[in-house]
Amino acid sequence: MQNKTKDRISDPYAPVQDLQISLTTDCNLACVYCGPEWSSAWKREIEKHGEYRLKDHVIKNDNWHKLWSKIKQSPRGADGKFFSLLLNEIKLSKGLKRITLLGGEPLLNNQFDDVIDHVKDKEIIVITGLGVSDQRLKKILEKTEHTNIKFQISAESTGNFFEFIRHGVKWNDFTRRVDMINSKGHKVEFIATVSNLSVVDLHNFYACYNGRYPININTMSERPFLDPHVLDEQSKQEFRKHLHLFGDKADHLSKMISKTPSIRDRDNLKKYLTMLRDRRNTSLAFLPKHFLDWCGIDE
Repeated sequence: MQNKTKDRISDPYAPVQDLQISLTTDCNLACVYCGPEWSSAWKREIEKHGEYRLKDHVIKNDNWHKLWSKIKQSPRGADGKFFSLLLNEIKLSKGLKRITLLGGEPLLNNQFDDVIDHVKDKEIIVITGLGVSDQRLKKILEKTEHTNIKFQISAESTGNFFEFIRHGVKWNDFTRRVDMINSKGHKVEFIATVSNLSVVDLHNFYACYNGRYPININTMSERPFLDPHVLDEQSKQEFRKHLHLFGDKADHLSKMISKTPSIRDRDNLKKYLTMLRDRRNTSLAFLPKHFLDWCGIDE
């Protein structure tokens, strides 16, 4: 991404200042709003149970996903001649200031160390769900101890809410890994994707982390039936009681839940949640009963 001034964009020789690299789609998590295009855990789930077919919305593995899952990490990841050339160009680049590493889960990729070796003089941003073992994270933190690195961590809820939304990682493991990163002196920020599921518990997440780390609000885009407004009125009223906790984000969050949900989105939400429950052998009992009743779900 180049500098967004008019002069820079019109100059073909303008130096790239910010570069985003998607290292891999390998990911141990199957977050509720994600899918097979970004998560190998999602690919495996759909391979086992089949596609999610909702009204005007299908989550499935296409032929590319099926082929990709059969290729080992080395050939499909950040490896080979092209990536070697890219790393060399990064090392030589004089205008490059910042590199963002994306996934899947970039901390799982075997070439993470190679990237760090080539960009130690740049600012590094790692977008992660912390779906890695403590041992793996410890090695990465040792590798990056004297590096200008910031971890942007995806999370927006606590306890059972967190474990359902961020399927594949336990809440206690997650909080311990956040503390591990902080203990090394690295910068930490949160990216909180606000959905109708996380809205119910967002105030508890803020109570846990607001004031200690910045929390950036992200909006839903891939699953319209998970939009924050697809929610029963009682849940909305209870959320409004906590708006004062969110400071200058309160107005934005209030607007996010203000629309009236469509019948189609509510029907899709019911089907999606029950499919997740049954496929993942979990329970929805942690969700408020008035929300489950509104969805038409017996739990």
